[in-house]
Amino acid sequence: MNFDIIGSIVIVKFFNNVLENYNSLLTRTLKKVGVIDRNIRNNDIKDGQFWKVKILKEICENQIKGCFILQPLEYIDTATIIKLVPGMYEELEEDNILFVLPKLLGYNYILPLNLKRLSNHRAVLCVLNNAHA
Repeated sequence: MNFDIIGSIVIVKFFNNVLENYNSLLTRTLKKVGVIDRNIRNNDIKDGQFWKVKILKEICENQIKGCFILQPLEYIDTATIIKLVPGMYEELEEDNILFVLPKLLGYNYILPLNLKRLSNHRAVLCVLNNAHA
């Protein structure tokens, strides 16, 4: 199975960026930093919110440094988020990225931080649209 990171739909948690630059919000949910595409207005996104996003581009591909450029799609209420546990997903490894593929689609899944920290991959993605593989 060949899986492309570009176009993947994932859920991330955004935080205010303390550095003074054009990216007022960022996420580290994917292990590699993610920022909102500068051509997209992000006035509705607030610090600490979860959003379903589409990965548009990866800066510094195949490296730990760099970032993902993201397109926010939909606000996700924390009450609808389900934390995955082993057995609820399959794993696919490509280009030093760990793709976490939930077995049952249609829910707002995230991978708990403790499971993400076990990975030595440059990025860990809990992909919600694994039909595009």
